[in-house]
Amino acid sequence: MITTVGVTSALWLNAATFLISAVVIAAFVPRPERTVEPERVAYLQQLRRGLRFLREDPVMRFVLLLTALSNLLAPPVFAVGLPVYAKAVLQTALGLGVVLASLAAGALVGTLGYAAFGHRLPRRATLLLAFLLSGAPLGLLAFIDSLPIAALVLALVGLAAGPLNPLISTLVQERTRPG
Repeated sequence: MITTVGVTSALWLNAATFLISAVVIAAFVPRPERTVEPERVAYLQQLRRGLRFLREDPVMRFVLLLTALSNLLAPPVFAVGLPVYAKAVLQTALGLGVVLASLAAGALVGTLGYAAFGHRLPRRATLLLAFLLSGAPLGLLAFIDSLPIAALVLALVGLAAGPLNPLISTLVQERTRPG
């Protein structure tokens, strides 16, 4: 986008899409009605409840550990590794834009695909496979100096990552009890 319309126009376009999102949400998403006031509990008591919950629920403990690990490892790869890769190997800022757009497109397709077909898939296998395939292929970039192939690898990474947030959110909502 930046190479096509420039930095300022790309930022204005980004701001406009956020404004459109806010208007759509305000117009079409109903506000939930609060029927019961939430229980007021001290922070340390809430923390103890949360830790007890994780100790008693191995699935949520595993999801927490996988999520923490991916949040530890992924940001440096995407924030530092890909720009360095684009500069050193692809030798163009446009290459960085293309691989990041490919990642985003893959993630969009993966999320929509999971929304359409996820109810037919086994959750455990889908979760483990998605975590594995959304990270491991990034190591292939060390052997790739072609923009189309790098874009394909990142699209596949995004595709694999697509189910992760909906699946994790569903698990959290289903397994977390009130209080």
